[in-house]
Amino acid sequence: FPSHDNQGIWTFSTPSLAEGSHSIHVEVIDDTGKAVASNEIHLQVDLSVTPATITPEIGTDKGVTENIQAGDYTRDSTLALSGTVEAGSLVEVFDGSNLIASSNTIAGVGKLQVTGTTWSGIAKWLTNGTHSLTVKFTDAVGNTKQLDPFDVTIDTSPPSSNLIYAKLTNHGDNAKAYSNQNATFYLVNTLLTDITAQSLTELSSDTVASAQHVFDPAEPKRTTNISTTGLVAGTYAMYAVDRSGNLSKVSTNTVQVMDGYTLHGSYNGVNVEGWNLIMP
Repeated sequence: FPSHDNQGIWTFSTPSLAEGSHSIHVEVIDDTGKAVASNEIHLQVDLSVTPATITPEIGTDKGVTENIQAGDYTRDSTLALSGTVEAGSLVEVFDGSNLIASSNTIAGVGKLQVTGTTWSGIAKWLTNGTHSLTVKFTDAVGNTKQLDPFDVTIDTSPPSSNLIYAKLTNHGDNAKAYSNQNATFYLVNTLLTDITAQSLTELSSDTVASAQHVFDPAEPKRTTNISTTGLVAGTYAMYAVDRSGNLSKVSTNTVQVMDGYTLHGSYNGVNVEGWNLIMP
């Protein structure tokens, strides 16, 4: 029951109220049993943050793809993040314990925008390495929600491209190459210009060949084969593109790819196993 002092001021603590809307009024009953009701007050009990999310696709403006997922690699040090949130909430992005983006304006921190129930913005200035990012939401009454952390690896260092010189045919031979990282190798006709990581995936299959290379620290010069089958005759150089989308410099060495096929057996009584016969 309410208690009151000798000034007629009363106080009362409600029991725990459920989340939602409540209307409260007071009735005062005097000694004669006469009751007088107060006006109503309306209040909203908010005990939690409305489900808040981050969009699985993380936007980048560099590399082979426009979006990456949690756990992926990128060479873009400024990541575009977005999701949903309770209207009026504060949104913050942390790299470990360091605040790197906020919907509040803070010097040296990326700016996030909250529009209605959506949020978006840029997490800036991420250095090379793996970052554990966490998004935290705080609604208007102070309830907080923190999403599970997700990792993104920033890598802006291009791989090396080392091609072993050879004369090859376009009928079953292999160029050999190695790199200092996991990478996709591209053997490219040197007549092609303006090579980018993106353009390599769009070239005609008779002017470019590719292969996946897995780097082994125990054998740093272990080679990977790149098949020349189906390539037009010409001079070919190699590029490497790592999983972050970094493009290597063009290889110093080249290979010559010629029209022909490999003979097996003998020719005019001479054993020519493995010889290349160049066709006119």
